[in-house]
Amino acid sequence: MAYPRGFGALLVVETHVPARLFMSVVDANYDAVDVTNSTGMVRDFSWPLDHLDAGRTYDAMVAATDEHGDTAYAYGQFVPLAERTVHITLGDVTVDGGPQNVVDTAVYLSVDGDDFWIVDAGSDGSSVYAGRGRHVDLVLFTLGQWATSQSTVCEGFDPDRMLAQGDSDGLCGSWNFASLNNADLDVISASESRWTSATVSTTFNTSASDDALPASYGDPRFIHFSAAVTLDVSYRGCDEDWCGILSLRPRSRAAAEWSELVLRGSGGGLVAALEVDAGMAEG
Repeated sequence: MAYPRGFGALLVVETHVPARLFMSVVDANYDAVDVTNSTGMVRDFSWPLDHLDAGRTYDAMVAATDEHGDTAYAYGQFVPLAERTVHITLGDVTVDGGPQNVVDTAVYLSVDGDDFWIVDAGSDGSSVYAGRGRHVDLVLFTLGQWATSQSTVCEGFDPDRMLAQGDSDGLCGSWNFASLNNADLDVISASESRWTSATVSTTFNTSASDDALPASYGDPRFIHFSAAVTLDVSYRGCDEDWCGILSLRPRSRAAAEWSELVLRGSGGGLVAALEVDAGMAEG
């Protein structure tokens, strides 16, 4: 069986009789990834591996030794999921300070250094970014525009050319920014052993911390803002139908997919099945 774990894998071993297990995983270059073993004689055992490389082939080996000292081996390959997509939902923006005659607020988002674009805040404001890496950098600009007379012409606001914080009569507004640097998308679930999606919830905040306002807060035109943001991460496979589920196959055969490997020891009737109950999580 194969079950996604983001860009990781949950390796599951089942034996017909109690056995002491040793497992190892290497990458396509046969460089060691990790090893583990059971703490005693078991009939089933699971081993989670996280933060593997997306779409890369890994080789797994298990050695099962029964009470008579007979050892059987099984080998298999698995391939984690290949692509990570992020849905970014921005909560309501709360603005504090600044002029009292602000009549409109515009919000701009940049992801991984790309150009800013205006986004909707609130439950319906979701942007989709495909093919992202494990870590993302987010920058949020908020512009509060003042009430003006009908004859006033305000210049266009371009966050890609603005200083981090400021105000302008020509732009008819005050602005500020907040950033989230190197946000980790591949969170490890504390309650699930396998998954194809994950959620990261955090907050944009122009202050140094949740209970501290910036030094410029006393300026009558300075605006401070905060906004909750939710990053919904989904993982998928390649274009092949089987890629979204982990591929498991013997190393010595060209079969496209095996869900189980069966091995028999030289004595004691030991039979073990190796399943990569794998999840592809985090690359």
